[in-house]
Amino acid sequence: MNVKLSVSDIFFQSGWSGFSDFNGLYSRGNGNWDSRRASLSISYKLGNQNIKSNG
Repeated sequence: MNVKLSVSDIFFQSGWSGFSDFNGLYSRGNGNWDSRRASLSISYKLGNQNIKSNG
């Protein structure tokens, strides 16, 4: 049996920020999005792994 756990951005760090100065017009902004992910994968081989072939 194989078990795999994977996670990304668990500390909620993804985001953006910006600043613009266009001919005396100043603008600043920031934001973020929720990109936290978790995935669990389980695989298991079924059947007899010791079958001999007659070849």
